[in-house]
Amino acid sequence: MPSTDPKFRVVIFADCHLPVTSGHPDFTSFLHTLKEVAKQTKTIVLLGDVFRVWAAIPVFDHENGHALLEAVKSLSEKCRTIMVEGNWDFYIERAYFDCFDEISEDAIEIESGGEHCVFVHGHMDHLFSDRLLMRLLKSSLARALFQWKRFSGLARKLIRIFQEGELSKQVRQDELIKVAGRLGKRFPGSDRIFVGHFHQFWQHGRVIGIPDYHGTHSFLGLSEKPALYRFNDDRISLV
Repeated sequence: MPSTDPKFRVVIFADCHLPVTSGHPDFTSFLHTLKEVAKQTKTIVLLGDVFRVWAAIPVFDHENGHALLEAVKSLSEKCRTIMVEGNWDFYIERAYFDCFDEISEDAIEIESGGEHCVFVHGHMDHLFSDRLLMRLLKSSLARALFQWKRFSGLARKLIRIFQEGELSKQVRQDELIKVAGRLGKRFPGSDRIFVGHFHQFWQHGRVIGIPDYHGTHSFLGLSEKPALYRFNDDRISLV
């Protein structure tokens, strides 16, 4: 049952890019943060790219993914849990839809505190090449190919190359303004649109970009107004 007097209406973790190595301290630290923050909010949102790669197929399976799912299910009495897939999350909605209160490959809209809020990762609203690649990779054919050992070995090599570039990228402000324009047209009735993917804090009109947890260890908390927070020494503090 959710807390009767939570600190936040919504807490959003974006682009965690958590390690997939079992027992990695960064992963266990995140689980602790997630469980403690859940005591202080009505809703937790995982806004895509939760792990360095997360695919609901045997060849890319890892213990940390299952540990996170168990943690999420255990939070159901404390708060609502939402996940939006990013460009490094594959087939999670199709395989684990029953582990979250809401999950989507695209976007989720909720009412919170009298506001209509939208949560979207953002990769499908940036470059045409990204949209085309994601449609191909998340197709049924690609899912079948990923389970073929020779193809999966090549895929792992490509993933390492692409991730090195993504984690170090810096998107220009004019590109972010275009993204905000696309999102505004997609969700015309929204009050706030929260977006990840770009690994930086930015705001343009109703659109708020959330920095990556991977690089900043910060998350966005929405009470009266959105702000960035960290969880250190078992305390939540403003960034």
